[in-house]
Amino acid sequence: MIQMNLIKSTKFWNCTLAATAMVLDTSIEKLEEQLGHDGSEIVFPKAKSPGNRRGFCMQEIIDLAHDNGYAVVPIYKEAKQTNNGLDYIDSKVKPGRFDFYLKNYNGILQGERRQWWHSIAWDGVLAFDPRGYITTIDKLDIRIRLFWAFININIKK
Repeated sequence: MIQMNLIKSTKFWNCTLAATAMVLDTSIEKLEEQLGHDGSEIVFPKAKSPGNRRGFCMQEIIDLAHDNGYAVVPIYKEAKQTNNGLDYIDSKVKPGRFDFYLKNYNGILQGERRQWWHSIAWDGVLAFDPRGYITTIDKLDIRIRLFWAFININIKK
């Protein structure tokens, strides 16, 4: 795992890009350049800000990570399964699996914070919140839903 540096969000809708920049050890500006946008476009004009902005899709983040030698794997904190997209049951996954991934990989923690989702970089021990602070996972003010594990795949372009 890499040594992580705290990067603060530069806009109130780019926590996911800031977290990605921390995990990839690069800058928000460089990632915006690679993507060709800064997430600011108003795409849902009736929605309250920041939910009215384009923001960043995790598929874009997966592509950025891949271009930097990582595969991104979603690890759900509460594993559920469905046969129809409407009815869900708890999966029979190994106890402690979520903690295993947290301990062994850098990545992005995501979950609800008030009415919006928030993204926080994770270095295997500490949470690097793009709002400008570093803390432990038990002190986060989000309801963690999933962890996007960045797994080094050593791809050279």
